[in-house]
Amino acid sequence: MKAKVWMGVAALLVALVAVGMFGRIPERADAQVRFAIEQDSLSADMDAAEVGPTLGLDGKGGASVVITGTWAGTITPQVSVNDGTTYVGATFYEVSTGKRTRTVTANGTFAILGVAGCSNVRINMTSYTSGTATAKLRVTKGEFAIPTDNEVTVFKSIAAINAVSSATAVIWTPTTGTKFRLKGISLASTVATRLTFSQTVADTALGLIILPQAAVPYPTLDFGEGLLGSTVDGVLAVRPTADTSITGCIWGTEE
Repeated sequence: MKAKVWMGVAALLVALVAVGMFGRIPERADAQVRFAIEQDSLSADMDAAEVGPTLGLDGKGGASVVITGTWAGTITPQVSVNDGTTYVGATFYEVSTGKRTRTVTANGTFAILGVAGCSNVRINMTSYTSGTATAKLRVTKGEFAIPTDNEVTVFKSIAAINAVSSATAVIWTPTTGTKFRLKGISLASTVATRLTFSQTVADTALGLIILPQAAVPYPTLDFGEGLLGSTVDGVLAVRPTADTSITGCIWGTEE
């Protein structure tokens, strides 16, 4: 009798262990499926114009790409809101430098900004010269964590720039392929004058004018989110109403 009882207990234990073991299999499979849903990637070689990897976002809000290879050309991140029928340019965020740029001409690791809410994202060789670039594109459920817009990444020291009355003097030339975002200034002028800031040497108004007195530092100005230039590769310039020498510093970001 006792032997039968122990045999029954042993059979029950074996059954419980089996259920426990095999009960975990669907959980692992589900976890793998969830992981696949939350993160997708695709690699593609780019050895001609208008080629590159494309992924559907399916509600995902983040994307990044690693570009490698030996190549010459221009690569642009692009997004679509109509299931890939048309694309518009997005923005790269270079992880190693913290800079934003609309295009790249060299290898690197980049987050792609402006992806959330779109249907597709792609990496496009918009201008091709030679070689082969390999782009590994990845989309993720969460957005890529980047510094806040208030972070300053560029400081420009202005050491006695001579500015002629009614002519523009360039004080910031951003990195090729980017726009400047002016977040603050601390300047002084050798003479009392009116300084008008512009976005290009063609004197496109930026909406900023200051009236420094002779040899008196002008109060430091903080522009918060900043004044963004409207043109890629556009410079920041200043035009005085009297011949003067300008010193001080300006700061902001390039994107």
